[in-house]
Amino acid sequence: KDIGLFILWSDQPELYKKFNLYQAGKVLEIDLALMTDLPASTQTFTESSLSHLSTNDLSQLQRLYNDQHQSLMTLVRTVQDWHEISKISSTKLFLARTPQGTIANYFFIGKGQDLGGIIHEHLCTLPGHLSAIKKIFPLAKIWMPATSFIKSDKQYFMGLMRLGNCQ
Repeated sequence: KDIGLFILWSDQPELYKKFNLYQAGKVLEIDLALMTDLPASTQTFTESSLSHLSTNDLSQLQRLYNDQHQSLMTLVRTVQDWHEISKISSTKLFLARTPQGTIANYFFIGKGQDLGGIIHEHLCTLPGHLSAIKKIFPLAKIWMPATSFIKSDKQYFMGLMRLGNCQ
């Protein structure tokens, strides 16, 4: 079968070099506990559940994800993918809404045992989102693309990659 790209997430890059998989991409880790002088925020995040969102809210969330991630290296997420994500019981979804009730910001925290306390996906279109998140999770860490506006001393590779065998 033709495969264009192999991607593997592992913390053992030396082990996979023999298979020609090499570290690629960067993600920054932002420690909210160390962030001071954050701009104030009037927005409020409320906990929600992906599996209990209305059809309209789910459409808004999908649109925000697609719009925000067009300039980043991310996976295309299908309706089925959103459904599968909704089954991860350890992942919590938080939403911030505009005064008109539309979703303006969101974030996911706690994906499985290995990402407890890590905000691994977020979209923030309104100023002050970090201070709003810090109010809820003062010790959380946020993983952001390396193209982010915030500098971080902690950078991790997104994964191990190898070109496939497509002709």
